[in-house]
Amino acid sequence: MLVIRDQQMQAFVQYAKRQFEAETVRHISEFAPGQFEILGEKTVRQVVSLGIERAEKYGLTNRGPVRFYIELMFMFGSGFDTDPQYPWAAEVLCGSDPAGQMTRSDQLHQRTMRYIEMVAGQDLEYERQALNRIVAPSPVALTFSEVDTSGIAAFFWKIYPQKCEYLGDSVLEDLVQRGIASAGAYSKSSRAAVIFAGLMFIFGHGCLSDPQFPWIANTLEKDAPDNADGKIEHLYSKTRIYLENALKGLEGRAQHAPEWLQ
Repeated sequence: MLVIRDQQMQAFVQYAKRQFEAETVRHISEFAPGQFEILGEKTVRQVVSLGIERAEKYGLTNRGPVRFYIELMFMFGSGFDTDPQYPWAAEVLCGSDPAGQMTRSDQLHQRTMRYIEMVAGQDLEYERQALNRIVAPSPVALTFSEVDTSGIAAFFWKIYPQKCEYLGDSVLEDLVQRGIASAGAYSKSSRAAVIFAGLMFIFGHGCLSDPQFPWIANTLEKDAPDNADGKIEHLYSKTRIYLENALKGLEGRAQHAPEWLQ
């Protein structure tokens, strides 16, 4: 009679996990080719591994639901499950509904499609329009006084009205306050506040430490000049170039990943 010891079983589990990670990394190279090229296989694998751990916390262990959870990380940021911009995600993942993981995964998919329809638009036209307002030759101007942050939410309305309408004033203001608080560690200027809040608005509330956007943390921690204003402007420049490349990707004109993101 064949006896499988605990140690052997653990080895089988680890092997299956590594196989699934490898398969999912290949899947992400097709699901999000632009991000895959910018991040590289090593970082994508790190995000995938993180996704497997986080999905398990919500009782998602089957291949399909876990893979979809990881796709959502690449769509909305690695911390989408706790992001105030996506309350429907937490509602499904943390709700008291005893539905099985396949049902909850289907619910997540339905809510995601609804979000994309309302916020990104058919063929992502709303998203393209928003990116154009940021990186066009004549972008929507940042017209704030040095320390006045009261106009940040109104500025976001000018940039991306569909998303602001979807979020509502309460969620938008919460996101703005998070940005102001995070910017305060570097600068009290309204420009720094709108840049930090904008990063969260675009890349997710956890973007400052999200492994999908290592250039943000690198800029703030080591790659930027020592003075605070230099860090902020360096961060703004990198963000603008990233978004320019994202817009080219949406328009089918994507180029190779900029070297500064490596």
